[in-house]
Amino acid sequence: MTDLTLTTIAQIIDEAQAKENNGRGVSCVRSIVHYLRNGDLDSARAVHLTDGDKIRNYPKLSKLLIDSLHGQCSCCN
Repeated sequence: MTDLTLTTIAQIIDEAQAKENNGRGVSCVRSIVHYLRNGDLDSARAVHLTDGDKIRNYPKLSKLLIDSLHGQCSCCN
């Protein structure tokens, strides 16, 4: 993960997800954003790992989440 704050990362992810699904966004990604805005990285990661199959339908968003939430950990790489 970079030196960005969780709130900044949440904003970047939120803006990206809002453009997906014909502008309707991705509900499970909104859950991730909620946890990040509340400073709960572990829960955000858990939602990503649980709902990753839904998020894979959006490759750019999926990569952004992996890079932002997991960085160099082995769970997604």
